[in-house]
Amino acid sequence: MKKGIFRCGYCCKEYTQAARFEKHFTICKYNNKKFRKVYINKKSNQITMGTLNTKLDKILLILESQNKRIGNLEKKIIKKREMTKDIKLWLNNNIKIDFDFENWKNDIEVSILDYDYVISDGCMAGYLRILVNHINKNEDRFIYAFNGGTNKFYIYNNKWINFDKSMSNTLIYIIQRKLIIMAMDKRDSIKNISDRKEQELLKENSIIYGKQSIDWCGQIYNNLYKKLKIKFDDII
Repeated sequence: MKKGIFRCGYCCKEYTQAARFEKHFTICKYNNKKFRKVYINKKSNQITMGTLNTKLDKILLILESQNKRIGNLEKKIIKKREMTKDIKLWLNNNIKIDFDFENWKNDIEVSILDYDYVISDGCMAGYLRILVNHINKNEDRFIYAFNGGTNKFYIYNNKWINFDKSMSNTLIYIIQRKLIIMAMDKRDSIKNISDRKEQELLKENSIIYGKQSIDWCGQIYNNLYKKLKIKFDDII
């Protein structure tokens, strides 16, 4: 064997890259386990040239079929690698939807129940719940998160673009403003408020404003990615 050349012991196909050879060899080894054993006719205990040629022809046909299947599998692997190199390009070439991001963003709703969840579960869990619920209201899927990290997080805004922290923060601040207004309305609706109630409302306000000691907006962004994450294979 030449230096740097890897040759398959089943079909004699050669590779220069160890990783590609290992994938090919695994597939080839598996496929060759399917070969049927050839038995000698024990009654006559003879093998003629004609029967030998027939058996060889059958084996060659099997090898040819196996090599075609291996070739097709390799093409699929290469095609998938090319697609995953630029998922955003693939999305823009293959998935078009009728979706207005600005309208969707401005239509974010926060109910009394949402407010209560934020106060009881905390800002990160509460804000995330509101975002996920609003995303799920849309019939067309306009946001995708794929395995591999937040650099594979995409949203549709006239075209598929990266959904980064700044876009996530914009949505969080819209929710926050609505919650602040609700907190103010709640305060104004109470007459002759007691000191104890005043302290409760102040505590609610602090929850709505988030944890200043940590990057809570960043954590909501990461949690949203994890919540929506799927395999790229699921859509191709």
